[in-house]
Amino acid sequence: MHRRSRLVPAGGILALLATACSADPDTLVTAPSPPVVTIVPGTPSASPTAPPVTTPDWSIELTGDGQDRWSRAQLLAAGDRFLLSTGSQVRGITDQGKEAWQRTFPSPVSVAVADGVVIATYRQSGKHAWPPPKTVLGIDPANGKTRWKATTSPYESVVGDMVYTPVCRGEQTERPDDCRLSARDPHTGQARWTVPAEHVATVTGSAGDVLTMTTRPKGYRGKHWLMTLDAGSGQRLGVRVEKERFGGELLFPAGQDRVSGPTFLSSGVLVMSSEKQQVKTFKEKCRLDLAALNTRTGAKKWTARVRLGDPEGEYGCRSALPDVSDDGRGLFGVDESGNPLVLDLVTGRVRWTGRTPGTILAGDGETALVKEKGTLTLYDLSSGRARWSDDEPVKTWAGVRTRFTGDRLLVFPDDCYRNCYIRVYDLAKGPAEAAPAGEYAGSGGGWVATRKSEGKVTTFSLNRLG
Repeated sequence: MHRRSRLVPAGGILALLATACSADPDTLVTAPSPPVVTIVPGTPSASPTAPPVTTPDWSIELTGDGQDRWSRAQLLAAGDRFLLSTGSQVRGITDQGKEAWQRTFPSPVSVAVADGVVIATYRQSGKHAWPPPKTVLGIDPANGKTRWKATTSPYESVVGDMVYTPVCRGEQTERPDDCRLSARDPHTGQARWTVPAEHVATVTGSAGDVLTMTTRPKGYRGKHWLMTLDAGSGQRLGVRVEKERFGGELLFPAGQDRVSGPTFLSSGVLVMSSEKQQVKTFKEKCRLDLAALNTRTGAKKWTARVRLGDPEGEYGCRSALPDVSDDGRGLFGVDESGNPLVLDLVTGRVRWTGRTPGTILAGDGETALVKEKGTLTLYDLSSGRARWSDDEPVKTWAGVRTRFTGDRLLVFPDDCYRNCYIRVYDLAKGPAEAAPAGEYAGSGGGWVATRKSEGKVTTFSLNRLG
């Protein structure tokens, strides 16, 4: 995606408009404040008793100590294999829960999956000037063998089905062309395109045929930049805005506002947010002024203001909650009465507003899971009606996290000390009769994994969601 900002923080509204391409006056649209449509929720179902434990499809035990302990590892899927990694260790697991291969790297390794290929990255040993080089490998998930190998600077990324590697040559030369960004085919490692990237670039997101890229400064007084690129060619598009400097100071050219809001990329628009200086009292916190720019031209499309939450409420300004729906289009917030709402990031208009005060914990673009009156209710955004309600997670755990996977919703404790299990919901029907036991350890299309640790041994179990 999921905690705060899916992308990186960006600049102020005035700075955006000054640095982006000028908009045609005919294209400027200020999103109106449509009347709030109150929705009558459906009748909540009776809360079921604590679910019985499911029998996992398979389990596997792994032993490790120190940085190679497996107690925090997450299961990933790559082709017909599963992956587990911790410290410098990576294991390939068959779909029957048997170890297929293992690899040990020279230093701690990070692992991702791009188009079914395992992408492993680790820092090279020895002394190096900043930025220190790293090694990135494309690994066959079936046998653990290396398909290709390349050198990258820090801040490489896997976005969608592509691997993006920045490379800066040698020590800092203060030359504007000392860094490059390459888009690599995950299967072969061949660069599909390579473009100049100022300094240490990172691809942070994608939507359709557009990427967002950030660059870092060469020194304390240097500048961070956020810009849009064409995904097919790497060509720069119409958005280029200054970001925060080192130390977290959000500073823009003289006369511009200081800002501290997140940035969202959705279909055809890059939505920038600013807190500006409109907050006079603590109760007025949690408001964001939004401005959407056309990702290709930089033209301003709409502006709006949204209230993320109640600063005096349980979740404050949505602390530790996702800002947007899984499809990247809906921004979660509340109206002035505390009723949950979903703002469409493409149009700038409110798509749905609830009738009862509550907080949206998650959404997939078609539904929104709301905590209200001591229960969890899943609302259908098209009809506005509640599909089902369940109070067991709220009564059992102090805080919860969520994941959508296919037509299932997973709810599990934020911090697992006791009563560790995964509450599984059919999006249409509600909670399943049985629940996988253990801490959440990953999920994917049609499966969820849990783990239990005792000493140096961690047991991973996989449950298929029928």
